[in-house]
Amino acid sequence: MYAATMDILVLQIFNSLFYASVLFLIAAGLSLIFGVMRIVNMAHGTFYAVGAFVTAWLVGRAAALGLPAGWMFLLIPVGAGVVALLGAVIEPLLLRPFYRRAEEYQLLVTFGLLLILEDVIRLLWGGLPLSADPVMDALPIVRIAGLIYPAYNLFVIGIGVVAALLLWVGIYRTKFGVMLRATSQDRRMASALGINVGLVYVSAFAIGCFMAGLGGAIIVPSQASSSSSSGASAACRGRSSAR
Repeated sequence: MYAATMDILVLQIFNSLFYASVLFLIAAGLSLIFGVMRIVNMAHGTFYAVGAFVTAWLVGRAAALGLPAGWMFLLIPVGAGVVALLGAVIEPLLLRPFYRRAEEYQLLVTFGLLLILEDVIRLLWGGLPLSADPVMDALPIVRIAGLIYPAYNLFVIGIGVVAALLLWVGIYRTKFGVMLRATSQDRRMASALGINVGLVYVSAFAIGCFMAGLGGAIIVPSQASSSSSSGASAACRGRSSAR
């Protein structure tokens, strides 16, 4: 009885680390955008959904073309990169004109963006869920202290740890991180010192979107499907984790 209880506890710990890694990516991207730009991105969860759908679609195309399963792991950062490019386009065109407006305008704009992106997802991929099972199937089931656990879940946990380290190094140990922190503390002073604030803003927004897209890209292979409405619930969990 005691052994069975301990087995369940260990499995729950691994599962908690798995979902915590995904939530960390979403929350870290959301916190980065808010910390630098002081804007609450209501559409952040939808970027997570876009990353999931793009990755699932790419994996499906790759499987149809007979691409080896191992190479499909490269499609995970590709899916997140598509979301980053989308964010790099949206920030200067849609969000930047509202930085000097009241927060209510920013909330309305990002909420409208959420609705638009959800409709675009339905337009491109329909209402049916997509799956990326070949990526998860590429890794075997492993035994940990006699327990059976998917190796892909451990891979996701590893991505979360690496992402946390890279984010810390990027913010506190690089010149770009210094510009990020300077801009977040005083935008006018940073601009007076010669920092390209517009470039910092678009870079921060793109990185935040990349992390949200990466969260969607890494979780969709472990789940049977993804839906366009999954972004809203993911955003809620991400905001709770970011507090």
